[in-house]
Amino acid sequence: MDYKVILLLMLVTQACGEIPEPYYPHPGDPTLLNLIFAIPEELPPYQEDVWDCSNMAAYLEWLLENKGFNTSIVLSIYFPGLGPDECHAWVAVDLPGERVYIEPTLVDGGYPPIIRAKDKEYEYYNRYEIELVDIYDVIDLMNEGQYEWWTEKVI
Repeated sequence: MDYKVILLLMLVTQACGEIPEPYYPHPGDPTLLNLIFAIPEELPPYQEDVWDCSNMAAYLEWLLENKGFNTSIVLSIYFPGLGPDECHAWVAVDLPGERVYIEPTLVDGGYPPIIRAKDKEYEYYNRYEIELVDIYDVIDLMNEGQYEWWTEKVI
């Protein structure tokens, strides 16, 4: 290849910079270590009925799916501390040989809130009544708008 073509390619590459994420979603390597680094350091703080567990779970599910993880949103009406007619949402992530859960309301800059299914202290995360594969399942089931994080001004 002519040195002028190589130089031109180098200049074009430098001028354009990197392609922004998630322009090309990639399959990634769905390991626990990569999951730890894929979770954002923090999310906007919890705000009841504005930016709550449902919005946070939907956002985190979308973010991790775009990073190559197989995720779903899980819901429970029997989660500890819930009142009547309340429901809690969190994210399930399928890793090779293991399912883990992420509590979205605890993504606050500390250690990523990953709960392993075998953690007896958090066994209530293994119990849920509804599992939704993606936001389309959520909207089909709920149709309430509370999971539509992209319409909120919080992010």
